[in-house]
Amino acid sequence: MNKEHKIYGSPWEHSGSWASYRFHFMRFQKEYSSVAILSNYDGFDSKKYANEIAKIVLGKVKKQ
Repeated sequence: MNKEHKIYGSPWEHSGSWASYRFHFMRFQKEYSSVAILSNYDGFDSKKYANEIAKIVLGKVKKQ
């Protein structure tokens, strides 16, 4: 689903889960960057961490 990211526009995103595995992928095309999170803990919020990592990584890209 392509929702407007608070800071970086409209990334392409996909999430998934099976058994206790969790996955979230975000692609920021304009920034030529992606974030992929994989976990084998069913209580892990992969989307939350993908967003936090995107803020850190893309924040550095935006400042350059």
